[in-house]
Amino acid sequence: MASRISPFSGKLFDGRTAGKISVLVRPTSSGLVVTFPDNREMSWLYSSLRLADSGRNKGPVRVEHDVMEGGSTRVETLVIADTSFLVRVEDIAPNALGSLWDQPRHTRLKRLLLILAATVIPLLLYLVWKVAIPIAADAFVPNIPVSWEEKLGEKAFEAMFRKKPPAPSPQMQNALDEITQRLLAPVEDQPYNFRIYIHPDKTFNAMALPGGIVVVFQGLIDHTESPEELAGVLAHEFQHVLQRHPTRNLARQIALSVVLAMIVGDTGNVMGLILEMAGQLGGLNYTRKMEIEADEKGMQMMLEAGVDPQGMISIFEKLTQQNNLKVFDAHKKNPPNKKSEGKADKDPQEWREYFSSHPMGKNRLKMLNEIADKKAGKPIQPLLPGMDWESMRHPTMNKKSENKAGKQI
Repeated sequence: MASRISPFSGKLFDGRTAGKISVLVRPTSSGLVVTFPDNREMSWLYSSLRLADSGRNKGPVRVEHDVMEGGSTRVETLVIADTSFLVRVEDIAPNALGSLWDQPRHTRLKRLLLILAATVIPLLLYLVWKVAIPIAADAFVPNIPVSWEEKLGEKAFEAMFRKKPPAPSPQMQNALDEITQRLLAPVEDQPYNFRIYIHPDKTFNAMALPGGIVVVFQGLIDHTESPEELAGVLAHEFQHVLQRHPTRNLARQIALSVVLAMIVGDTGNVMGLILEMAGQLGGLNYTRKMEIEADEKGMQMMLEAGVDPQGMISIFEKLTQQNNLKVFDAHKKNPPNKKSEGKADKDPQEWREYFSSHPMGKNRLKMLNEIADKKAGKPIQPLLPGMDWESMRHPTMNKKSENKAGKQI
């Protein structure tokens, strides 16, 4: 059965008279179906047709058909004004009326442009995303003021958490201040005011945002056995900030969005777009190269600060083991109870998406050990000597113990 395709209007010159007949021409896979005003149909096979020279080089399209009558040949000619007729025939029956190069020049150009658009444009967009935008964004990031980074970090923080986590205990705050001061002391002229938040969730991880915000989850602290292990995590996250990794990733994503906005002509709210993109976690995920850089420079920071590098190695061993079980398992195994419901769990917990693509590298422990073995840095000095680190690990349990002790007294 012939495919039902909208016919083209045409004029038929029968070769007998100078008159012309208005007809409809419908291309099929085997030939042309010509319908006369009295609804009579005639089928012409492609093998019996040819394009006239005028139909090859300019419109209208002229298709010739030879008819044998007696001992002579009569030529019937179809004239079709719509030059897209040839494109339709080529789509239904490729090369039926000659190859692409036999078609009119403007038709050839149109089809070639479509082919180029289908093959070259995706490649160009890929190169823009993977090469041009990263290079341009990385070149631009050093010129971004720290105040802008802080605004981007605050916007991202607000998008992840509806409200700030509760303030840590004075003892924990003192520990954080001491560790931070110790790690940053060897870093000259660093411009960031680091702000560390302890989130009560049991997720075993931490994250760094633009401008110096670092979020450490209580689940990670619960797995630490010494302040040196927490320092190893903070050194890694501090280096993400100092190397401007989150800002660079956001800049890349924003640059792509701005380019797309320019293409579609929507450039009226670029700043709004930037702030909106800052709240999307996809722009915070680090590349493998960035993770390696944070590992290397984080370990160097530990050594230069005279902090035992084994702290970083041991906590990353635990992180690697935990990653094999997937970071979401910690939350599933610690469902919220009725007392905590409506507090931390009002948080939309969109930050979990961040950790779903924040993997631990398989070879990072080997690299960290190699750097630590060089022992290039200050003599090792203990962090927070004499502190009962167990009280930092399970603050909720310790509060219950204190309450019970109070009642006994």
